[in-house]
Amino acid sequence: MRPTDHRRRERGTQVLELALVLPLLVFLVFVVIEGAAAVRIQQVINNAAREAAHLASLEQMAYYPPDTPDANKIAAIEAAATTYACNNGVLLRDSGGATTCPVATRTTCSSTNINVNQNVSMGTIPETGAQIDGSEVDITCNYKFMFVPNLPYVNYSTSQITLGGTAKFRNQY
Repeated sequence: MRPTDHRRRERGTQVLELALVLPLLVFLVFVVIEGAAAVRIQQVINNAAREAAHLASLEQMAYYPPDTPDANKIAAIEAAATTYACNNGVLLRDSGGATTCPVATRTTCSSTNINVNQNVSMGTIPETGAQIDGSEVDITCNYKFMFVPNLPYVNYSTSQITLGGTAKFRNQY
């Protein structure tokens, strides 16, 4: 047996192994990319909720009496959330269905729900028993995955996930 016979019999096995493993590696790369995009969008939504809750907690956004919300102030708080998300590459649709964004966005939420509550109990002060009021903004975004291939016999309702962010701030008024 010559030493070259062994190499001749195994010729082409590396190409075959690459052909078997490469689709799995490409799939894993797409899963990592899509997962990273979902984490980034989740962070942007959390930050948008935080920015809107901070705005809602300011005195100029307070409405009197507290039980009658002002639609203009609520719209301004929702606009703060959508503007923050838009400036960071995520297009949220507000309650009016507006989709304008001056910044080019890669990500669009197919539906968005923004809830603003400026009369949330955040607990009591132990020494006095006084109630602490706060503002809460809750954002829900339905995000559709972009790298899911169009394959037959695949249920694409699973390619959409719901991302959300909630933030509370103590009212400063």
